[in-house]
Amino acid sequence: MNLRNVYKSKRIREMMCECSNILGIPTNCIFPVCNYHEETGMNEDFNCLMLDALTQIVHWANAYVVECSN
Repeated sequence: MNLRNVYKSKRIREMMCECSNILGIPTNCIFPVCNYHEETGMNEDFNCLMLDALTQIVHWANAYVVECSN
């Protein structure tokens, strides 16, 4: 699979919706990332997916801290 198009994949979108329904969280809070346990080398596409997820988590955490401090 071309990881640059991971968000366009119908199968991944279906899996994200299934996770959303089971866990009760919005799909925009679910990030399709690769499990690194089998990776032996660096892959820019895997790293981009993980970095995007981490960036969103940090933004949400920051917004939560700001909201709680007010």
